Amino acid sequence: MSNECAGAIPAAYAAQIFDEAKVPYVLWGHWAVAMFGRNKAFPDVDFIIADAEPNAATKPLDTAIAALSAKGIHRCTDASCQEWTSDRAPPVTAPVNVKDPIDWEEVGQNLADNRLHAVGDAHFHLESTYTYFTVLTLYSQTRILWWMPRLSLQPVTPTDPNFMLTNDVRLFPPGPRGPTGPWTELYPVRILRINKLAEAIILLRIRDGHRGDVNRCWERMWLNLLGDTPADGQLTPQMLKLREEINPRYRIIVDQFCGLPTGRTARIGLIWKEFRDEMLETGEMGRMPSLHPKDVIQRMGKYLP
Repeated sequence: MSNECAGAIPAAYAAQIFDEAKVPYVLWGHWAVAMFGRNKAFPDVDFIIADAEPNAATKPLDTAIAALSAKGIHRCTDASCQEWTSDRAPPVTAPVNVKDPIDWEEVGQNLADNRLHAVGDAHFHLESTYTYFTVLTLYSQTRILWWMPRLSLQPVTPTDPNFMLTNDVRLFPPGPRGPTGPWTELYPVRILRINKLAEAIILLRIRDGHRGDVNRCWERMWLNLLGDTPADGQLTPQMLKLREEINPRYRIIVDQFCGLPTGRTARIGLIWKEFRDEMLETGEMGRMPSLHPKDVIQRMGKYLP
């Protein structure tokens, strides 16, 4: 990864390709999180691509794939590729002899926040083009942002309620552990505002709470978005901004993570379950398996305050 400028260079390049091909998109994944929270600088880049309009002759996802291919970034068609599974890292191989050296790179892969992920609709390997970045993944909007209006090509304005650009000087300044700060030297990339990004992750955690693999991915994105709570208990500017802008319905989740009074004594894992049960009852999320409180605590609570 280049040390000359902030940001993910292939994300900016892909965004320029999408804009030229008239493909509606938004940045997703850990690089979207890094705009506001912890910057893990992972070598994978994710985008969400708009769904096709009714009766459209072509799908934006197909156009995006073709546009990337025309620039020499070709779609992976290897059925055995690890990216087609939700677990990127194979199990750690135990040394045959206790005196044998440990493969610490393998251990690191197993502990990394990006080990588990949602399998994309398409992915592209970047190793032949970039020395650091490894994979670019595309997701259809209906899988991740089904609750938002269809992504469009409308320019992002300063008053846009949903989106910003990565070069926006209003973004938080860079920090030693994140955020990245504005990507002022790269082509601007469309991103979700902090409240919309948080709401997206919340809804994914509610929807996928029964899936230990993908839900762990959303969990890590959530924790990295909120970042570190200062030792003095004061909220970071990011937390204050998120509390101010997030849908009031979900503010209790943010407040409990930040250690603020909520009027509830349930662990945060059970608050996720309460939202899930409520949405099951109202039908907001379609069909979802019920979760037993014990399962929630084992799956979520042990990772959270």
